[in-house]
Amino acid sequence: MADLGGDSKRWEILKAATRVFQRKGYRDTTMKDLAEESGVSMDELKVYFPTKAHIFTEVSEYLINQIGESALRKTRSVPSDDPRDVLKNWIRGYLEAVYFLYDEYLKIMMDFWNVGTVPEDPDSLEHKRLKDMYSKAREFFKEVIKEGIEKGVFREVDPELAASTLMAMLDGTVLQWLIFDKGFNLALSAETMLEIFMEGLEICDEKGKKA
Repeated sequence: MADLGGDSKRWEILKAATRVFQRKGYRDTTMKDLAEESGVSMDELKVYFPTKAHIFTEVSEYLINQIGESALRKTRSVPSDDPRDVLKNWIRGYLEAVYFLYDEYLKIMMDFWNVGTVPEDPDSLEHKRLKDMYSKAREFFKEVIKEGIEKGVFREVDPELAASTLMAMLDGTVLQWLIFDKGFNLALSAETMLEIFMEGLEICDEKGKKA
C-alpha cells in the first residue's frame, strides 16, 4: 500500500491492520489483534480508531479508491469528450486495477462487500460507507450517460437505471471471475460486456451505422 500521508502512526496502524484483515478476515479479527500487530496499546489504538469497523472501512475505502483512481487515469490517458470513450476507458481501467488489487487483497475486498451488503446492523458504518461509494459511482455513470443522450450518441433511456445496470454487469463479471478462481480472461470478458452494453445504448441509423 502506498503512503496515505498525514499522521505516520495512523498510517502504520492502517498498514498493520491490512496485514491482519488479509490474513484472518474481518469477522475473526479483534481489536487486540490489531493493537498487537501495530505495536500499540489498546488505549492508543482507540485514540485513532474507536472500533474495528472504523479501521476496516478506512482500509477498504483506500483500496477501492485505488481502483477508482486507476480507472480515471485510464480515462485521462486517452483524452476524449465523447461519452462513449469515457465509459469504455473507465471500465477498462477499473477492471485492470481489480485484476491486480483483488489478487493481493482479495479477502479484504470481499469481506467489505459481504459485510456491507448483508450487515448485522442496517445502520452499521460498513453498510453506510458501501452504500455511499455505490451512490457516487452510479452518479458518475449517470452523468456520462446523460451527456451521451444530450449529444445524440446514446438512446433515450433512464440514465440512473442504465447506470445501475452497468454497475450490476461490472459486479457480476468480477464476482464470476472470483467464483471460478480467475479461470477466465477478465480483460476479454470486459470487452464482451462493453460490446453488449454499448450496442444497447448507442444510437444507430437504419443501416446500423453508429451516430
